[in-house]
Amino acid sequence: MDALIYIGIGASVILLALLLGIDDIKLTGPAKVTDYNEVLDRHTEELIGHEAYVAMLDRVDRILDRHCNDACVSINLTSTVSDEDAVDELHHVLPGEPLEMSRYTDGGMECVGVYSRGLKIGSLMLDDAEMYIDTANSKSITGIYVARQDCYGDYSRLDLGIIVYYKVVENARRLAINDIKNYFLKIPASSRTAEMDIAQN
Repeated sequence: MDALIYIGIGASVILLALLLGIDDIKLTGPAKVTDYNEVLDRHTEELIGHEAYVAMLDRVDRILDRHCNDACVSINLTSTVSDEDAVDELHHVLPGEPLEMSRYTDGGMECVGVYSRGLKIGSLMLDDAEMYIDTANSKSITGIYVARQDCYGDYSRLDLGIIVYYKVVENARRLAINDIKNYFLKIPASSRTAEMDIAQN
């Protein structure tokens, strides 16, 4: 593993970022955990570049702050696509980068398309699709991100982990009303004595 970033959510510890394997790293003699992590961090930085590495750490920190009170589930990308641009995107997304999901049916099977920067990079199927759909149906999803990239630049592999943050919906009616309010524009009337609410569809 090239980079291990552990984050605490409640009492659990989540493995947020894994890049490639550690087969090519040789440690001589007994190494302390801190030494081991320094080797991993340095190797990851060399692999993806200093700028991308620093940006990744910054993204992860911001995500942890944003979702510190949220619960989460982790799922894995099940299949990829054949489009060259999408395949390239899949093998270069990094932990902390946002993803989007879209449900669809394939031969009667419920699936979930996974998108990065507008490109469909793959799908969730079977157990992973079911876990996401169950979460989306019963919870308020607050963020979806790359959690583990273990096929960076390796087009022969498919190994991408996804983390889905959510809040438990206690009052679905109130949540719906709040969501609707986000789509309202207040336009003052010309007389300044009344206002009109216009809902965007």
